Amino acid sequence: MRFQVTVLDDQFQKLLAKAFQRTGDLTVPLTIISGEWFKGNKSFVNQKSLLPVWADFKNERVKKQKMAEVGFLYPMLRRHGRLFDSITDPNNTEAVNEIVNKKILFIGSSVPYGFFHMTGTRIMKKRPFIFFGPEQTKTRQIKNQPTNERVDRWKLILSTWIVQGKKK
Repeated sequence: MRFQVTVLDDQFQKLLAKAFQRTGDLTVPLTIISGEWFKGNKSFVNQKSLLPVWADFKNERVKKQKMAEVGFLYPMLRRHGRLFDSITDPNNTEAVNEIVNKKILFIGSSVPYGFFHMTGTRIMKKRPFIFFGPEQTKTRQIKNQPTNERVDRWKLILSTWIVQGKKK
């Protein structure tokens, strides 16, 4: 199963188009962005602070089962580590890390049950693990509002590529 999440920041989208128009190849900046995404996921998914984003364990049976099986409840997504590894290691066989046509980047996970975490099921609340907005990128806050540092950093990478990247 494959689904798509797009960075909806208008300025980011415009920079992508401008960078491709000027250089004809976004392989370099997209490779940097991909590496930063995988690296950033390690600290993000390890936080217990995801509980405002994710529904906490509601089912006592599931809680007891996880404790008995692995000896911990938190961090989530770590029962076996398969899903976690696929979104934190770009070389993992189940990691999605592909640049298409020198201008489109697919990043994520091909772990089959990842879809159910992203969307939820009849018996499990959704626990999305792929974010591009303030949910994931908040490393600091300004006036108690999360910043969008990650996308801002990606904009800088694209702006630099527009200036320094090879011309068509």
